[in-house]
Amino acid sequence: MKTRMLLFLPIALFLVASDLRAQDRVEARAQKFLLRHDRNQDGVITADEWKGPQRLFEKIDKNGDGKLVLEEIQVLMAKREKKHRQKGKKSRLAAFFQRYDKDGDGRISPQELDLPPVLFERLDLNGDGYLTFREIKKLKELQIRKKVGILYHLDTNKDKKVSQKEWLALLDFTLKKLDKNGDGFLTKDELKKRKKLHWMLKNAARQLKRAFSHIDQDGDQRLSREELRKIYLKIFQEQDKNHDGFISFHEALLAKRGRKHRKMKGEHSLEFRVRILFERADKDGDGRISKEEYAHKEEFDKIDKNRDGYLTPNEVAQFYLKRSSLPPSSN
Repeated sequence: MKTRMLLFLPIALFLVASDLRAQDRVEARAQKFLLRHDRNQDGVITADEWKGPQRLFEKIDKNGDGKLVLEEIQVLMAKREKKHRQKGKKSRLAAFFQRYDKDGDGRISPQELDLPPVLFERLDLNGDGYLTFREIKKLKELQIRKKVGILYHLDTNKDKKVSQKEWLALLDFTLKKLDKNGDGFLTKDELKKRKKLHWMLKNAARQLKRAFSHIDQDGDQRLSREELRKIYLKIFQEQDKNHDGFISFHEALLAKRGRKHRKMKGEHSLEFRVRILFERADKDGDGRISKEEYAHKEEFDKIDKNRDGYLTPNEVAQFYLKRSSLPPSSN
């Protein structure tokens, strides 16, 4: 029995500590709330001092005497803490909001977030001088909208994924807008005229023009609806990573992250750095770097394996490959 009690002791202590931390948070937030709204610092918030929503004032004022005291505010903060703890795992967005809503009044002031005024005003969508959870959630949605791009507009039923039917609506829209003479085909000349087009159509026209010969299967120098449909479906299948018949926003974000990672990886690859080094150091353009051209002279003899007085791209690559490091990007 003693052994069992000892086993449960750390858990009990953790739960007690957790409850104490929660109580500390409740009291601290109640104090901050009171200090913020109690203009004359008499320990009471009157209706004249209150600048927040009237409904919230009435909710806190349990006895209906028209003023808020610390005990009443603590009741509200305790309810919020309990609700939050019952909810369990917090989302990153909720965690961000709770972190900066220091007085727990359900909104973030410029003082709490400590941002430059111009930036805070951009985030404050309704211009009331505060950030609410709804506004931050809206900003998050705008961020996702920007990241997923065209998919956001194609997602007509707002389920955060694009079906094949929704995807092919892009083909109909593109063909309708770019097909100037209305004959159901796209020519190179029609794809060139992009000046007054929406950015989305400009991108589509540019990409179709680049891949024109590849898409034009019958070689008649024009793109039919059926030829375009094939390429659009091919792109859809490539984007639909899990082959469930949809391109989800999650798939699009992962694909974008992957492209960014590959780009960064390319910029920090051995091949890339060797090429940059030779572009900068090889002054006479003979494809070799002499000792005079190479700035890091202490390494020159170690790299020059054949002792011919010149460094080749292969020698540089082999040297740094053995060292598991990258050559300097500048000479």
